[in-house]
This record gives sequence, C-alpha cells and structure tokens, in this order.
Amino acid sequence: MPFDEEWTQAAKKFGNKIWNAAKFIHIYTEGLEDRNLTEVELIENRWILNEFNNCLEEFNKLFNEYKISDAYKLLYNFLWSDLFDWYFEFSKNLVDNENYKDETQKVLLNVFLNSIKILNPAMPHLTEEIWSTFNDELIIDSSWPSNFDIKFSDKGEFDDLKSIINQIRNFKSNYNLKNNLVLDVVKQSNYPEWYDNQLESIAKINVLDVDTERKSKDKILTFQSGKVVFEISANKYIDIQSEIKRLSQKIEKLRKSLDVSKNRLENDKFVKNAKEELIEEEKANIEKLSSEIETIQKTLSSLDN
Repeated sequence: MPFDEEWTQAAKKFGNKIWNAAKFIHIYTEGLEDRNLTEVELIENRWILNEFNNCLEEFNKLFNEYKISDAYKLLYNFLWSDLFDWYFEFSKNLVDNENYKDETQKVLLNVFLNSIKILNPAMPHLTEEIWSTFNDELIIDSSWPSNFDIKFSDKGEFDDLKSIINQIRNFKSNYNLKNNLVLDVVKQSNYPEWYDNQLESIAKINVLDVDTERKSKDKILTFQSGKVVFEISANKYIDIQSEIKRLSQKIEKLRKSLDVSKNRLENDKFVKNAKEELIEEEKANIEKLSSEIETIQKTLSSLDN
C-alpha cells in the first residue's frame, strides 16, 4: 500500500483546522437558543447553504459509486475553502450586526454540524468529540444530512466579489503591504450594495466616488471582475521604480533556479540514477517556479505600462 509521511502531516493539519473551526463556532454562536433554520435572507448565508447543498449532492453521488477518496476530497475542499476560508470571514461582521446575528448564527451552526456528520465516517473519533460539545446524542444515532431548502441565483455576483477581494489581497502581498492596511480605491462601476460591508471588513478598502488626491502622473491599477471595476493610485502605497527593480531581481533569481531544475531533468545520468520521488520533486519545482515567474511578469507588466 502506498504511504507518504506527508499524508499524515496533512491529516494532522486538517484535524487541527476542524478543531479550531469548532472553537470558532462556539464563540460566534454563543447565546443561540433556537437552532431551527427557517427563512434565510442574507446573500452570504444563502451562498454557503447553496454550496453545502452542491457538495452534499455530489458527495452522495460519489459515495454511492464507491469513489470514497473523491467524495472526501470534495468535502475537504468545501470545508477548507468555502466554509473556513470564505464563509467564516463573511460571517464575522454579520454576527456583529444585531439585525443579521440570529440568522447568521443558525447558518453557521447548521452548516458546520451537518458537515461534521458527513466527515464522521472518515474521522469518527474527532467528529464525535466535537459533536458532543454541541449535542447530547451521538452522530452515529443522528440522521444523514439532507439539502437545505434554499434558492440561490447570485453565484456570478458572489464570484465577482471573491475575485475582487483576492485581487486586492494579491496587490498587498505582491508589494509587501500589511494585510490590515486600508487602501483608497475608486469605484468605476455600480455594484451590489451588500458588497460594501464585506469589502470594508475583509478586503480592508475605503471605497471612494472620486480620489481628490489623484495626480495626472499617478500609476493607476485596476481590480476588475465581470462588470465590477475599482481603480487604485499605486503611487500612494508603493515606490514604482523601486518595485520594478525589486521584482526584476526576484524574477532573475527564479529563472536561475528554474534553469537548474530543467538542466537536472535534461541530464540522462540524473534521470537514470535518481529516485522517482526526486524526479517528481523537480517536476513540481519547475511548475511552481514557472507559475511564480508568470505572476511576477504580469505584475511588472502592469507597472511598466
């Protein structure tokens, strides 16, 4: 049977993530007495319920086809990305608002506990322990989850918001800016009103109709997804020429490393004598370096234009 030590480390990391998620749920659903989920109005809450429904339907299909590994990979991606990374962030400021608190707490708890049910066959001990902190009964005595009764037709709108947030985060990351730095951005299009709350709290931006401090020589960068467009005067936050120099030096180092890996794989002696895992590591390294170079090239192009 194939075995890789990295698998155990990944499982440990995921277990810790689940445990910390349970702590998060306890904190943000404190005081919730009625768990019953009835009418759901907020788009963020309808989105995660819809994503859960999609995950559950595909999971059941894969499970019935005995594609167990694929089923749990699907659940893993839903939990890690949709629930923990995105929805937990969206829910924080919703819970802080008394008008949205009750609905959001119910959605948080119901989605998490139903996800724990699905995870139980693969991680029985951890999930039963977590379940016991919320319920008196055992998971094994509870019913299998069913779809939430929800309609959702705003996926494109939601995906645009996620894309804009990612672009803003990448801007900060690429130029070594602090994540909590609030950026002034100018809106160049209309967008759904509910965006404002999440853009301010997650992306950390201040949306302006007009930037009165903008100068004619400013370097303007664009964040765009679909019809949603924002602009930022990059000069306010970075030294353009210094960044061009820094990124050019970085890309040169990456290219040298890429050449080393390529030369190894082009060396017949290396390929013949090296272990298979070492060859795969070099291939993965080439892919990683190529991706990094491409990303930096795009950044340089935006600064040079």
